[in-house]
Amino acid sequence: MISGAIGFGELILILLAAVLVLGPDKAPQTARQFGRVVREFRQTINGVTDDLKNDLTDGLDPDEIKGDMDAVRRGQEASHDFIRDLIKEPDTQKKDKDQ
Repeated sequence: MISGAIGFGELILILLAAVLVLGPDKAPQTARQFGRVVREFRQTINGVTDDLKNDLTDGLDPDEIKGDMDAVRRGQEASHDFIRDLIKEPDTQKKDKDQ
């Protein structure tokens, strides 16, 4: 299978149709031009992707990001502990009233 949607049989059928429509002289030339266009398109997409990756990660310090994530995690744990203590408080107050 060449591509996810086009199998080998379909590719042969397309090539035969291209030869019939374009003729045996123009079909190879058209295939080369199509290959160039696809290659240039891929290079452009790869260039844009690389530029975006560089722009998004430029100036970021991995250690600083890790430190920020650790601070967020500690804050989350503190909030979790605070909420757990709030939930336990009414039980403690209820026990105090019963005694």
